[in-house]
Amino acid sequence: MTWFVAPWGGEVRGVRSARQSWSRRDGLLVALRDSGHVSFGEATPLPGFGLDTLEPIDADSLPAPVDDLEAVQRLACAIPSPSTRFAIETALLDRIARRRRQSLAQLLGASASTAPRSVLVGDLLDDQSLDAARTHAARGALTLKLKARGRDLCEESRRLRELGQLLGPRVAVRLDLNGSLDAGAAREALELYATHGVELCEEPAGEGELLKLGAAATPWFADESATRPDLFEAFLAHPGCGGFVLKPTLVGGLLPSLERARRARAAGKRAVTSHAFEGPVALAAASELAVAIGAGPAHGLDRHAALAAFPQLCIPQLPELAPLVVVASGGAGLGIHVEGPWDRP
Repeated sequence: MTWFVAPWGGEVRGVRSARQSWSRRDGLLVALRDSGHVSFGEATPLPGFGLDTLEPIDADSLPAPVDDLEAVQRLACAIPSPSTRFAIETALLDRIARRRRQSLAQLLGASASTAPRSVLVGDLLDDQSLDAARTHAARGALTLKLKARGRDLCEESRRLRELGQLLGPRVAVRLDLNGSLDAGAAREALELYATHGVELCEEPAGEGELLKLGAAATPWFADESATRPDLFEAFLAHPGCGGFVLKPTLVGGLLPSLERARRARAAGKRAVTSHAFEGPVALAAASELAVAIGAGPAHGLDRHAALAAFPQLCIPQLPELAPLVVVASGGAGLGIHVEGPWDRP
């Protein structure tokens, strides 16, 4: 058994949220060679989201592989960095799934082989958003997500009306405010969005303000505000919160993300999986998690601009078939292989 760690990432363009942009995406790829098989994980923290930073990983200090999920979780819990925890956990789970000849989703308890998938279009008020929405709807997307700011409600109302006319009732529209508003402004924006049939709104206000926001006309989900365990508990008990957006890189792994999804369901809330503009290994792992979580609101997983920084791999979990869905790998483990020194005897 041998661990390997390699640099991962590079320069990117067009990668941005409603509040910031990134010109690089840098991370680390971890590979575990064991009994002739290679399993992978990825640590690519997202600057500006949480306190996690890219930390060196010493391959010689990584744990020996274990053969059950509880043992994997115990090993991962000892790692402080969420993104590193996600990387090591993914590689260990990938190994177990490969040995059992299961997809990672099956290993995580998936009862189906697909889950609905949404597509990030861009900025709501961008002049190209209508054309982009048309393109993605033609691909087979049944849920489209757009970034909004909630400040120019007249213009946003006009654009939402145009989208409704373009897409019709078959395609759902979802908005993400990236925590840009206070509770009062968020409530006003959510009332407007409801008149246009917006399916849900992610992170309409910042952490403290979001906790002040009650039930609204448009359902809202907590995203980065609920990353910390104590704040997840607060939103789990919050009567206004409709659900959670789970990014395994920020949460710190697939198993804790899956546990959050289960607890959300038990509390009458919903959960969707999304990416943090990582590379193909992390995106594939998040997609397997989405299949394990299953049906409900569409999961925010599609190919994105930051993938240009990484090796261009086939991601079997994201087929170009209409309607767009997330699927399990169809093979053992993640179903992904990255060429590297781990391939040498």
